[in-house]
Amino acid sequence: MQNATLTIMGSNGLSVSASVNSDGSYSNLSLNGLTAPYRLQACGPVNAVYTCHYAVAQGGGVANVTSLTTAQITLANGGDAAGIMTSGAPSASALSGSQQTLQAALAQALAAVGLSGGADFTTTAFNADRTGMDKMLDVIAASTGVNNGHTFVQLEGRVGGGNFYVDSSGAQTGSLGDSALISGLGLDLTGISQIFAALNSAAGSGTVGACAAVLGNNASMLDAQFSLTINQQTLNAGNFAAQICSFLSQGGLLGGSVANPTLRDCDFSGSDKICTVGFDVLNGSTIQEGAEMAVVLRSGSAAWKLLGQATPYEIHVNANVQRTLRANVSSPQPSYYRAISFEIHTAANGVSNAVQSAKVSPAPVGMAPRSPRSATRAAPANPGSPSREAVAAAPGWGWTASTTAIWPRATR
Repeated sequence: MQNATLTIMGSNGLSVSASVNSDGSYSNLSLNGLTAPYRLQACGPVNAVYTCHYAVAQGGGVANVTSLTTAQITLANGGDAAGIMTSGAPSASALSGSQQTLQAALAQALAAVGLSGGADFTTTAFNADRTGMDKMLDVIAASTGVNNGHTFVQLEGRVGGGNFYVDSSGAQTGSLGDSALISGLGLDLTGISQIFAALNSAAGSGTVGACAAVLGNNASMLDAQFSLTINQQTLNAGNFAAQICSFLSQGGLLGGSVANPTLRDCDFSGSDKICTVGFDVLNGSTIQEGAEMAVVLRSGSAAWKLLGQATPYEIHVNANVQRTLRANVSSPQPSYYRAISFEIHTAANGVSNAVQSAKVSPAPVGMAPRSPRSATRAAPANPGSPSREAVAAAPGWGWTASTTAIWPRATR
């Protein structure tokens, strides 16, 4: 989260708030006057979506507030995790039980990132460096919601497969033991952070020249096949530094920061490992939200590189819902219209006759669109469903690409 605010509330209703550091850390909050257990809420933008996470701490010390602690509270509470801020914290035994359920589902994943099966989601200290618990949060997406009157938690691997669903009725389906997921968790992801640290350093420069110099000094981070299109301008390894810095300057973003680099989707099925990373660019009140670029770890290489676009095609996805009420009747009944649209450019790398198509169709029974990492409300996905890209769509509708279409890495 960037520009996030953390609020801690004691069981006596007294609270204290503070800003969260850009790396997600916070410290030196006084709990004087507050009584345990403490309820925590952290709110801020993640991938262009305003998001809140929740946690409960039984005492002072380390207290993480993440998607996993939110999932833990959701199961323990049997309802929306946000309710703890007004209705009080779940019991310690309920929190322990819900955490054990999630720990069991995550057992192989926890071991793959070097954590014990009993690692506490709230009190296990970690840094935002794509190792340990932070790596887990990178690669495992957690979402919550309500299905058939039951509150649910869904955990999904962003690498390979794996999908675990549990709800307040006790129903459980799926698993996170997918071999590609566990293997992916074993990869070193810290190089991705280094790429975006360099981009952040460049964005913070005061002039286009200084920005370009920073990127020039980090030219080795670009993959040999780097390509990116911004405002119909094609960027390559030769003009990347000048064009990116010019774009930042023209948009009033130079002197700001590159924030919230978050894994959105990874494809580790081939010898080259590719991940799409979402991020925001901020400079005061000027914000470019929801940007994304791909990074690649080539076979035989130990260094992640900036690939630019994951595919040569641009796909834009939009969803709309319309609610209609008749004004000329005494008891109007609402009707709803929902639509999803795909805009697929008719040219790729200068070729205008590339075959591209997409088909929108009703989803099979039991399947619904998956939720992005930052969502706290979602319809449950069918465990094991092959779809891995989150597409903004009304529940009940999915999409399939034709055999000639590329993998849907949608820009939103």
